[in-house]
Amino acid sequence: MLRMTGHEPIYRYVRTKAELSHFIKEFRRSRYRWLHLSVHGNHDLVALTLDQLNAEQFAVIVGPALADGRRLFLSTCKAATPSSRRRSSGGAVASR
Repeated sequence: MLRMTGHEPIYRYVRTKAELSHFIKEFRRSRYRWLHLSVHGNHDLVALTLDQLNAEQFAVIVGPALADGRRLFLSTCKAATPSSRRRSSGGAVASR
């Protein structure tokens, strides 16, 4: 959809906390304004393929990247339900 509107999104498959940190640094260096993360999770947990982050860990990694009017779009399967310790895949897309 983004490509159809002239945007050039970047897709990254993120499996670990270290990979998420690396991609967020890449996003911060870019001129992209929107970050969409699609992960399994709930109100206190983000589950990547090989790692899990609590809300505080996630905020420490992602929060600083949202300066200067950048936006985060977060898609999680159970954001409004009690904790679930299910692991699965995650992906990230950045766009201008």
